Amino acid sequence: MAAIIAFVVIAASYALRMNPTGASTFGNWTTDGGFAPNGWLPVMTGVTPLIFTLVGAEIATVAEAKVKESEKVIANLTAVLIFRILFFYVGAIALIVAVVPWREIAVQAQVQLMSPFTMALDRVGIPGVGMVMDIIVLVAVLSCLNSGVYAASRVLFTLAAKKDAPMWIVQVDRRGVPSHAILVGAAIACAAVTLKAFFPKEIFGFLINASGALMISVYMLVVGSHLVLRPKIPKANLHLATWFYPFSGWIVIAAMAAVLVAMAVTKGRDAEPYASLTCLAVIVAANFIFRRGRVT
Repeated sequence: MAAIIAFVVIAASYALRMNPTGASTFGNWTTDGGFAPNGWLPVMTGVTPLIFTLVGAEIATVAEAKVKESEKVIANLTAVLIFRILFFYVGAIALIVAVVPWREIAVQAQVQLMSPFTMALDRVGIPGVGMVMDIIVLVAVLSCLNSGVYAASRVLFTLAAKKDAPMWIVQVDRRGVPSHAILVGAAIACAAVTLKAFFPKEIFGFLINASGALMISVYMLVVGSHLVLRPKIPKANLHLATWFYPFSGWIVIAAMAAVLVAMAVTKGRDAEPYASLTCLAVIVAANFIFRRGRVT
């Protein structure tokens, strides 16, 4: 967090005329073709890798069962997450594009495989800071990996406890750690890395976008469930406010559906939403088959 704050301060100072030219660089937002030089369709299709990047906010609800006053904690965590995304992600990206023109970022990312943060700091001209930022990004990625392992193991453990997954997954070791669930999640991650060795150019981008499209579908189901179930809950038991309900829910579903449609009509990206929807259909079918004849 401290590194991102420092980056925001340095990049904002550079963009606000503290640079060799003495001129503001915020004009990079609109020059060279405008804010969306290739139209809004690429912006829509770019949401899916963004969804993949930001997936994990729901980990707060996964940990909900272990905290006291869970409703208050979840509400506070949600507010903090929204603020952090706006400041640390949206704000940082806006400053990167202000410091380095978007076309240069696109070229250097492909040729030199540089992080946009490193590009911006190299443009500012502080020696060695780019390498430091790369190390910080690596540490952040490892932290995300740790959170992902926790969330995956906890979800698998819960599914097994509810008999929606093989019962051997619910077993824990003598320290109380769901080791079987962790190993299953790790095995799936290793399988994805192995596929990267056979399809080095295709598999990474496909997995990011396909998983992003799958998560959009899951989020649509979550919002749909909220729209259906919330009216059935007594008002005395509703402790978390939902602004502009139910219109906000329908707007969110429409926006996410528009992203999937944009992917489906974009050449080169059309296979990803279909793969995600096929995977979702298989999961739903497996659920009905697995639950057939079972008394709940």
